[in-house]
Amino acid sequence: MMSHTLMLILVMINIPAYIGVGSLFFKNWQDFRQSLLSIYKNRYNFSLGGWDDFYESWHSVKGFVFILCCLGMVLCEVHFFSR
Repeated sequence: MMSHTLMLILVMINIPAYIGVGSLFFKNWQDFRQSLLSIYKNRYNFSLGGWDDFYESWHSVKGFVFILCCLGMVLCEVHFFSR
């Protein structure tokens, strides 16, 4: 039970860290919004073409990568503080 409480507290405290990590992934808030909409609407673009296709694939996947980074950050902190 303590780990759930600790996780909730860390999620709330880490909001400035999420904004900092988000500034590495997204150019502006509109880019963040478009990435979340692509997750919500299941618009994925996976292809192995040239660099243009890589950029489009990264644009559609970076929302997932951002969410995984934020979750990983919290889980690492929970592991550190629960010892």
